[in-house]
Amino acid sequence: MAVSKSQVSASRKWEQQNPHRTAYTKLRRTAFSFVNPKPGSKAEEHINANHADYVADLEELKQAIIEKEKTMKTKIENQLYDALKKWVETADSTPSEPDHGVVLTYQANDGTLSFWKDFYEDDFEDLSFEDLVEAEEALGYDKIAGVLLDQVKSSPNYNEENAKNFIEYLGK
Repeated sequence: MAVSKSQVSASRKWEQQNPHRTAYTKLRRTAFSFVNPKPGSKAEEHINANHADYVADLEELKQAIIEKEKTMKTKIENQLYDALKKWVETADSTPSEPDHGVVLTYQANDGTLSFWKDFYEDDFEDLSFEDLVEAEEALGYDKIAGVLLDQVKSSPNYNEENAKNFIEYLGK
């Protein structure tokens, strides 16, 4: 089926208006064509002629993908940690009795996060906190945000998209 001039023109216009998406899809097609060349294509012919190099390159790509995934996960976790820390610093919070460990419940807008962490006397010189501010200062917002991050990551629903949505939610 032939493509009309108006369809080609519309496609070129869209490509000009969306240069990043256009470049991304070209890069994606190139990568997939390298990994899975069409049977009988020139790409398959060239790959077959360089089979040993191809196998080594696939292994190198696999390792690069694994490293990129780690970097991407670390980036989203860092963003989530920063959002949790900022949120903890500004949210209303309520502590439990510190000699039994510390339970802090944080509330902001319509969301609530709480955690139990075994912070006992061996963790602090003095656990006789007069108020929440002292408890938070002793624990440190970094430690509280870290515990909350671990709690969020341990959820069966934790994934990159949900983490991004949660970051957005915490920023409201």
